[in-house]
Amino acid sequence: MCFIDMGGGEEPQATLDEAMNLVENRHHFVTEGEYPWVPVVFNDELCGASGNQDHVGTTSTVSTTVQLNAGDVMRFDWAVSCREDFERFTFSVNGTEVAAISGQNTDFAPYDYVAEAAGEYTFSWTYHKETMWTEGQDRGYVKNVYAGAPLTDESVEFAPDAVTVRKGLTAQLSWTVAPYYAFDQSVTLTSSDASIASVDANGVVRGVNEGTAVITATTAQGHTDTCTVTVIAPVPHTKIYAYQTQTTNLISFFTDDSAHVQQLGAFPVDTYAMTYAHGVVYGIDSESNFFTSTPGSTQRTIIGQTGTAMITAMAYNYANGKIYAVGYTQQSRWDLYEINMQTGAATVIGQPDTVDRDPLWTFAITTEGRAYGITATSGLLYEVNLETAQVTEIGFTGCPGVGFCQSLVYDHDNGIMFWAAYWKDDANGLREVNLETGESVSIGDIQDAAQVCGGYTVPSWDDPTQPSNVTVTFNYMVNGEWTSTEVTVPAGTTPTAPVPENQPHQPTMLMFIGWDVDFANVQHDITVTAQYAALGDVDMNGEIQIADALLIARNAIGVAELTPVQMILADVYGSDGVITLNDALVTMRISLGL
Repeated sequence: MCFIDMGGGEEPQATLDEAMNLVENRHHFVTEGEYPWVPVVFNDELCGASGNQDHVGTTSTVSTTVQLNAGDVMRFDWAVSCREDFERFTFSVNGTEVAAISGQNTDFAPYDYVAEAAGEYTFSWTYHKETMWTEGQDRGYVKNVYAGAPLTDESVEFAPDAVTVRKGLTAQLSWTVAPYYAFDQSVTLTSSDASIASVDANGVVRGVNEGTAVITATTAQGHTDTCTVTVIAPVPHTKIYAYQTQTTNLISFFTDDSAHVQQLGAFPVDTYAMTYAHGVVYGIDSESNFFTSTPGSTQRTIIGQTGTAMITAMAYNYANGKIYAVGYTQQSRWDLYEINMQTGAATVIGQPDTVDRDPLWTFAITTEGRAYGITATSGLLYEVNLETAQVTEIGFTGCPGVGFCQSLVYDHDNGIMFWAAYWKDDANGLREVNLETGESVSIGDIQDAAQVCGGYTVPSWDDPTQPSNVTVTFNYMVNGEWTSTEVTVPAGTTPTAPVPENQPHQPTMLMFIGWDVDFANVQHDITVTAQYAALGDVDMNGEIQIADALLIARNAIGVAELTPVQMILADVYGSDGVITLNDALVTMRISLGL
């Protein structure tokens, strides 16, 4: 049978009983009068719907009469689409109204009524068309009606079944009890280790200490499921500078204490975009002036005009030494720009091809040169190609309909994307954005529910007020034991690494095959660890096997190529730099334990 989602017009070929019952033909529904209920498809769901839309001063009612015992339930899903507080959709028991909804409650929601005594019950649903005003579909909807003994749960499932939360912060767990019409949807939540992660009755899990804990949900019938919670390091202590629209002030706050804001002084005009690089703050104000300043200062030097209507966000790209920005023209077209750091002139790169051309209000660039923006209407995170302006959708931030004044700020020291978010009066603050999924989590409120924009940080490795040296720690083995050497060099240079020796190891030896991290032109303190593999373990799977001997033999006769690292591991016989069948033979004997 094919149903058409009419939202309020043509009806599918189904009976009202088929449309409204949870269990086929369990209850019979009666609808009388001039405006009877009819079966429709609403939100892709077969259901019953009122029939008096657009008829002022009328009602449309459907009812069913059943015998119930004390403790039995009447459960159903209902929805309404009308002008809020002008029209009403009511549920009554034996002629007495017990519940009502109004407005655009278009997502079906469950409702439960528990019989206090045994007897006959008449349940009725009535849509009251009381005014001439019409909004939405002007209808009430009901489906999945069930009356009788409470149905029990059959399972519970977490989604997702793994959550990461920072120490000191919280996350909301989500689960589903099935079937959804089970009367008792409650679960009991417990933590395997409350010293790592605690959980309350509402599923709010708190990171207590770094580590892993398992949260178990248990239903009324004893069914269980688990969610693994990983608690990671707390929010770092990073200072963000930004412009606060309510006060027109430059402000600062720390990411782990965003509720306390320091006022640093007023700018002469609104300044929605700022960024930092090499001791200099670059900004663009609402009059399209491109200026320079210093961190924490409102003293400006005007460099020039951008030549565009409004820049809403800008960011310095450490990967190529250029400034990029997003904003709109006089024709209200939103574009990606490159900003000339000597003149301030804005050159259009292109218009980001987001869904429905939803503009990118805010924008930031990672240390590696990857650019990201969040759209105004949909709250989607996109990665932005800085050469073409083409975008790749990553995911929903969880914050729809964001406002104008906000800021993405990349923490170059800790590799975290922060977002001073603003999307409605009671939903704003500092958030952390997952650059892999787009999801964002709340870190804390920003004082005064502030609209914050033009945010920037001063990386420790690019702060002229701080020492310019960095330390590279090399971890490697000496005589079978791990040791380390620290090398201090100017930021942006390449340290001279120690030369690790090959290490004794049975049945052969461990060969040094390189370092795990590239330390060329190092910008900040890092740790580099030597990588080793056993001589003869050509495929580097941790074991010397016949397969390694065959691979060496194939190379020796010219039918297989080896990488430079594999060539080192294959030179088992004599270590003479030449791979022969002798190397394969020795490897074969080792693999056989001979």
